[in-house]
Amino acid sequence: MTGRIRPEPDVQKRSTALLTTDRIALVQATLNEVAALRSNKFHGDDETVLRLLGEYGETSDVAELLWADLPTTYRREDAADLLTLWAWRTNDNGAQIMRTLEGWVSECSDESKVWVALHQDAFPFIDHRNRIDHLLRVKSTFPALGQHCQSMIDQSWRWLEAKV
Repeated sequence: MTGRIRPEPDVQKRSTALLTTDRIALVQATLNEVAALRSNKFHGDDETVLRLLGEYGETSDVAELLWADLPTTYRREDAADLLTLWAWRTNDNGAQIMRTLEGWVSECSDESKVWVALHQDAFPFIDHRNRIDHLLRVKSTFPALGQHCQSMIDQSWRWLEAKV
């Protein structure tokens, strides 16, 4: 025996529920802060944005953690902008976030995840041809994203043609 006292199961459940409730409240406050920052061209206090990033730990898969904690009433723009803000604040310059977002696009199974992934400062997939292939699939799977995908496809073709 280590001498540590285990909390009663009911106490553990209440404690976990409290942590989850607190984190969900923090997520909602962060999304509200992102919406306010967007209306000010992202100038202003981003304390809650950084607090939630710290809560998750920037070496974690913060995109997946955020997705799991999103309230049912979240706005996709807020989630996308939050991930963009975090990408600029992580030590890897958002590389882990981008890998997760590319995974969402590759899976092509959740329209909201794909929407968030496609509304970042950077295009997914470094390789232009690979990006185009994925965007064509997204376009056919989620017609509501068709126009945005086509715009990204057209830009990717322009970049490819400029390399020749």
